[in-house]
Amino acid sequence: MRHHADHTLLIGPGFDGRVFKEANRDDVAVLTAKQLAAAIVRHSETPLYPHELAALLLASQADVIERTWRETERRTEALSLVTNAMWKSANDPVDIKFGAGALDVRDIWRETKASLDTPLDKKEIEEALAFLGSPCVAGVVKQNGDHAISAPPRLIAARLRSLASAIEAKAVDADSRSAAPTQAMAATSAPLHNDPAKNNPPSKDAKPAQVRAWAKAEGRPVNTRGRLPESLIREYMLAHVKSPS
Repeated sequence: MRHHADHTLLIGPGFDGRVFKEANRDDVAVLTAKQLAAAIVRHSETPLYPHELAALLLASQADVIERTWRETERRTEALSLVTNAMWKSANDPVDIKFGAGALDVRDIWRETKASLDTPLDKKEIEEALAFLGSPCVAGVVKQNGDHAISAPPRLIAARLRSLASAIEAKAVDADSRSAAPTQAMAATSAPLHNDPAKNNPPSKDAKPAQVRAWAKAEGRPVNTRGRLPESLIREYMLAHVKSPS
């Protein structure tokens, strides 16, 4: 290609059949603005890794990203259904009497099959149980071959959020160290444009004590000392931003 690019993506408000035909011939991926906007929204709800999103740039793999998104969303749905089915059983007097609130894979399938057009299969349920039973989550324990939930779904979600916050905090520290020289150079020159988000970073406007108090009131896991995750500070700032009168 003239610009020596590995891939080419054509974006526009809309295209006719001739453009699609030529794009396929030249192996150029085509996206309408509407499709790109939908992909951005979907990525915000169900994030994909860069190598998965790369399918957007490959004309020959237009269906790959859709399949990846469906599979990722289904795993998320499976996790939610399995967790809530087990919690329901753990609080059902009949289930407690006859099985101590523990379920096997077939029991979980039976409890969740009406929630989806295509019921979960054995592998999907087992993958969800393996994740919930991992040491980092510890939300499910085995009891005589069956599985029993060890915490309410809300607490399991809080544990997952705390893990995400811990990972993100380290990532922010690493990003800050790598960006330090760039920030130093930027401080010696005038800004190119007035960007409120950059000129007024959340970490300078939000007091840690206020962020922690807000997070606790919202039921969010938060460390009692040390550096707060930048994402949590941003959420605090967004929650307290005042609309212009």
